[in-house]
Amino acid sequence: DGTVRFRGERWRPIGDGLYQQVDGEERLSFRTGTGGRRYVITDGPSPELLGVTDTLPANLAVLLVFLVAALTALAVPVAGAWRRIRRQAPKRSVAGAWRLARSLAAGAALLGLVFLGSILVTLLGDTGDYIYGAPLGFRLLLTLPLLVLAVAVAAAAGTVVSWRGSGASIASRIHQVWLLTGTAALVWFVWQWNLIGWWSV
Repeated sequence: DGTVRFRGERWRPIGDGLYQQVDGEERLSFRTGTGGRRYVITDGPSPELLGVTDTLPANLAVLLVFLVAALTALAVPVAGAWRRIRRQAPKRSVAGAWRLARSLAAGAALLGLVFLGSILVTLLGDTGDYIYGAPLGFRLLLTLPLLVLAVAVAAAAGTVVSWRGSGASIASRIHQVWLLTGTAALVWFVWQWNLIGWWSV
């Protein structure tokens, strides 16, 4: 019937791209701003339509991919420690470059976990000091994603170089790709929300 629904209410067209509340006096209009950003202009606030990458479900999905991958990273040092405790030799001969790439990928994922945990603790704590700017501790915390990125790039390079002739099992290869994918998801998240590097604050 030409009406639109917004904020749980119905709005009827009154011409020139304007709509008015069916049971009220407020008006609204749809507008496109700079960079193609779309807004709903009302007599009060003017909400902006979020892109898919800005929505909560999309970002939670990205974080879930990282968290699952990062938690599986614990298997790498645990498996190595278990073999050392049992004085058990690996079932197959694996190239040293591959083992290094595996350790770097696991390390990047675990560093990412530390970063997210620290951010969560910071946000749930006393944030009164942030009124006057980001404290030094928080600026230092934002350098951690740079370290994660550097270690992940080294892990990816090592993986590519040692992929052939690594002697790694299929499960190990799949897990390595999964770790790197999860770390890439974290890097995207911190880049998306400007949490990478102290200069971003």
